[in-house]
Amino acid sequence: MIKKILAIIIPVIIITISISLIFTYFSKPHKKIIFGTLLGGISTLDVIEYKKSYFENKYGVEIEIRKFEKTLDIATALSKGEIDIAVIPAEFVAKIWEKGDKAYIIAVDMLQNQAIISKKRISIQNLTKLRIGVFKPTGTFAMFRSYMRLIYGINVDKLNLIDSPPPILIKGFEKCEIDVIVIWEPYVSKLLAKGYYVIETYESLWKKLYPNYYPVMIVYAARNDLNPDLVKVTKDMRIEAAKIWNSNKTLIVMILKKYYRLNDKEIEILYKRVRIIDKPLDNKFVESIRKVWELAWKGGYLSQKPEYQAFYVQ
Repeated sequence: MIKKILAIIIPVIIITISISLIFTYFSKPHKKIIFGTLLGGISTLDVIEYKKSYFENKYGVEIEIRKFEKTLDIATALSKGEIDIAVIPAEFVAKIWEKGDKAYIIAVDMLQNQAIISKKRISIQNLTKLRIGVFKPTGTFAMFRSYMRLIYGINVDKLNLIDSPPPILIKGFEKCEIDVIVIWEPYVSKLLAKGYYVIETYESLWKKLYPNYYPVMIVYAARNDLNPDLVKVTKDMRIEAAKIWNSNKTLIVMILKKYYRLNDKEIEILYKRVRIIDKPLDNKFVESIRKVWELAWKGGYLSQKPEYQAFYVQ
């Protein structure tokens, strides 16, 4: 009797499991988007990563996020087709074109959040007498050079510069081996939470040169041959993530604590400072990015005047 029951039940179980596996397979998204971003660099991609399952289910795509130690490595991966979307500084897209490759900006994600930080209240003119920590192979340094020359008439190349990656600069700054540091988020908020001072922010410097344009910093850039449907999905996901960032502070606090180990004071400062864009790319943003490129070119980051048609406005 038991054998007869098992003979009936076992096939039913096998059929049920098979149907379940088939349904699971076909219900999974078969479109995939691979993102590349800088390790330790904040963006709306943090929201997408934190709510990965939600975004995958809503938009019908599989999401993979790869984090790189150098922006150059992100660009290389994009050019080779190893990633689909790069979350990088706007000026680096021009750098990609300058090297003979192509990438198309599909969205502006964040405005400039860099700042010039010191241990005490001083004026910009005091920089000529101090040790200044910078990271030269970045657009941030190129724009620092341009800002100082165009606004204050200071030749940065004649200053006492200490060139190192951010973590090393911060150690030197806290050990009093560096007097002033030129840095970006989340490092800025960490320093401000310890009581250090802002000499100038990049946003305030930008307004002195280009008051009618946005000080764009981070963009989403797609590889040259990415499927237009995936471009649209990415743009829609990013806007939703940006709106979450701007409206759900409680969630962002959780994200910043998890991914960047920031404390409450640091997060409070960062959330007030960082400006996330929750609108699509338009002509005003395009013209603003061209101004960013111009500034980077004048600062020596780009070797030729950038006039690339590197925008995906649809």
